[in-house]
Amino acid sequence: MFALTTTYSRFYSQLFFCCLFSLLTFFAYGQKDVVDETGKKMTVDDFLAASEKKKQAGDYKEASRFMNEAATWHWERKEYEKAVQYFEQSIKLNEVIDNQQGIIGIKNNLGMIHADLRQYEKAYQYFALVLEERKKAKEPVSIIASLINISVITNNLQRYDQSIAYIQESLNLAIQMKDIEQMRSCYGMLAETYEKKGDPVNTLKYFNLYRTFHEESQRTKLEKVQMTAQEAELHAKLLELENRNKALSLNQKDAVIGEQEKELAGLTAEQQTLLATMSKKDMLLLMANNELKVKELQFKEQEAREELEDVRQFWLIAVLVICLVATVLIVVILARSNAEKRKTNWLLTQQKHQLQEQTEALHLQAEELQTQAESILAKNDKLDKLNSVKDKMLSIIAHDVRSPLSMIAGFLDLFESGDLNKAEQQELSSQLKVSTLHTLDMLEDLLNWARSQMGGIKTQPTLFNLTELAQEKTNFLGELAQKKQVEIINSLDKEYLVWADKNQISIVFQNLLSNAIKFTNPQGYVTILLLDEPTNYFTVQVSDTGVGIGADKIDQLFKTDSHFTTKGTANEKGTGLGLLLCKEFIEKNGGKIGVTSKRGEGTTFGFTLPKGETVTTI
Repeated sequence: MFALTTTYSRFYSQLFFCCLFSLLTFFAYGQKDVVDETGKKMTVDDFLAASEKKKQAGDYKEASRFMNEAATWHWERKEYEKAVQYFEQSIKLNEVIDNQQGIIGIKNNLGMIHADLRQYEKAYQYFALVLEERKKAKEPVSIIASLINISVITNNLQRYDQSIAYIQESLNLAIQMKDIEQMRSCYGMLAETYEKKGDPVNTLKYFNLYRTFHEESQRTKLEKVQMTAQEAELHAKLLELENRNKALSLNQKDAVIGEQEKELAGLTAEQQTLLATMSKKDMLLLMANNELKVKELQFKEQEAREELEDVRQFWLIAVLVICLVATVLIVVILARSNAEKRKTNWLLTQQKHQLQEQTEALHLQAEELQTQAESILAKNDKLDKLNSVKDKMLSIIAHDVRSPLSMIAGFLDLFESGDLNKAEQQELSSQLKVSTLHTLDMLEDLLNWARSQMGGIKTQPTLFNLTELAQEKTNFLGELAQKKQVEIINSLDKEYLVWADKNQISIVFQNLLSNAIKFTNPQGYVTILLLDEPTNYFTVQVSDTGVGIGADKIDQLFKTDSHFTTKGTANEKGTGLGLLLCKEFIEKNGGKIGVTSKRGEGTTFGFTLPKGETVTTI
């Protein structure tokens, strides 16, 4: 067993059996005390008596409820035989009124009791019945609970493949519901089961997924706590701002009152006394006298301003006359000078126009020459590319296609010789078929690449179901994978519509799946996964558990001037052009492609495609 066993085994076991324990606790030990009409706590005898009374009255639903309470009372005290007896009686009461929902719940409890007693076969039978009924009801939450229960039971029975299948089904439902907590639990349970099965690769894979979802869950909880703290801080700042505004308003009122008090305080004692003794009439006369004095002062001030304005206007007129005379003299002098300059400038302008016309003619000639040169360079580049395509095609045909064709010819010679027995003929026939299929794949890649380089392939996007295409390619390559003992897992379980050229994406799928099978050892697997990102694009991943790609080779995968080809785990050959086609077709359809890999652990190719629902069709 590898290093994960010693580090995480105990942790996985606690996580795995926590699911069953929590459900047992909820159904068996989470019952509150039941009291009668007088408020007295009921005992098991009270439950049985009440059940019989309700049964006699014809109320079988209530009779069943009290019988369940009696069974639960014994279950809490680990008196399992009595608990089973009363649960079975409760089932009979529910059968009278055809209460299927109640019967399912009781059978689920019986399954848990047999699990407590480690009677796993009986527990499995009950949980299987419950799962079947809950699937009919189509309730995802209850189906997930039943799947987890039955996966725990099959795990204890050491039926690890069966347990994995139940957990995987539960995971698919959790993915559809986007329930991160359930997904995290399922990944942890898968890691634990694969560890017990002795599969270190899958153990590490699902543990990494569990850890990723665990960190995401913790980060989401932390963000909620931080958001609550930020809202509280913002509320406190708003209250503080309101208090400051109120204080500022009060300060302004105090300032106005203070100014008024200062004006009153500026009066002398005699003025204040006189103000207090004056009658209303006297005060009016005093105010009128003051206004008259103010108007006299204003009149005198206006006369002084008018005298000053007259002086300013006199000097302004004098300055303007002097400036006008000086301007006339300057204009006369400049007119004589400008006449001579205009004559000279007219001559220079004529010469300039002639030079401009000559320059424009030269520019036109230069542009025509530049256009011709660019056209010639473009044609030369196109010819160079076509020559390069031709040379590369000839090179590939000479080295990669000729060799398997020669081998096929050799096989045919052996068949014609008649020296082979039936077993040898069958073996050579199988090898001949595999060699022929690989040669056809190489020719298909070669022809598609040549057509794309010479402009013979046009991208014509349409709306189509990506899930159907993935399944079609999985079926097409199924025989090749089966011969190599490689399993293809297609996890696309519902309709995903994309806007792309279906033929080009079909070529991409076939190349990526063929490469994955090619570089995966027997007993390995290839996985197709779709990530529904919160954007206008789907992300598709094709992963394998093969030999992986070194870091020094990854940068060369999608380059036309440095691409390479490597033999597969069964000495399969290729042209090295498949990934170049994938990159070109994905980019033509508005997506991107990338790769992550590690030696000895496998490779994942991922590409994006536009979602179909974001495209408006007429």
